[in-house]
Amino acid sequence: MLNLELARDMEPASNDGMPDDVLIVEDDPIIALDFEDTILGFGVKTVRTAANVAKALDMIADQPPEFALLDVSLIREKSFAVAERLEALKIPFAFVTGYGADVRLPAAFAAKPRLPKPYSTDALQALLKSRRQQALNGRGRRDRLHGLGIERGRPQRRRRRGRARSPSSARWRRRS
Repeated sequence: MLNLELARDMEPASNDGMPDDVLIVEDDPIIALDFEDTILGFGVKTVRTAANVAKALDMIADQPPEFALLDVSLIREKSFAVAERLEALKIPFAFVTGYGADVRLPAAFAAKPRLPKPYSTDALQALLKSRRQQALNGRGRRDRLHGLGIERGRPQRRRRRGRARSPSSARWRRRS
């Protein structure tokens, strides 16, 4: 009887609004394991990890996930090919990056949610729960997610050519 009570206590929390299958594309095995443990603790049934783009694309071809977390900078590549495939399949995803809002994303992904490293458990949980909203309108709830540390990309501004890029370069031009 005691074993049954222990087993009941060890069951993951209800997956209220959580996806059943999450794909993590992360090249650092420690970070990938941390994400996996945390997400399984939320009640997600299946968490799969891929350390590179080729493996991630194979996993998506075999069984598309309901949601994906993509580390922007993998060892020798960027995860944008995976993002393109997920976008084509209309599968919601978010970028995970240690660079925060400073990371440059292609224009097609500039408005996608970003989860900064290190992440908060509350922010990750809110991001996973918001996947339905992302799937419906192509973006998450900015106000609620931003308060939890989830950043939204901003469109990149182009610099005008021929203008001084810093005060020191402007001074240099006047002297010559």
